[in-house]
Amino acid sequence: MATRKNGFFTIGPFAESGQNVKKFIENIYAMGLYQQTVEQLKEIRYEHEHAADEETAEKLRSQLIFVEQLLELANETMANSFSEELSIEN
Repeated sequence: MATRKNGFFTIGPFAESGQNVKKFIENIYAMGLYQQTVEQLKEIRYEHEHAADEETAEKLRSQLIFVEQLLELANETMANSFSEELSIEN
């Protein structure tokens, strides 16, 4: 008996629809993670601006740098992904 690896059709008339649904779900998940990271950045910036002492401010500054670099990497990845998709479709 053959078993299916996933719930989508891999061949036939519904294969492309299944791939589109999977891609849509992956994009929604990625955007959710991206939004959480942006919210985290906003919170860290607020805490940094209202830090009580220099030691706390320095720790928050390190976190700010890390999250900003993370978002920069995510932006580059998304930009590359979108440009690849556009070049494939055209």
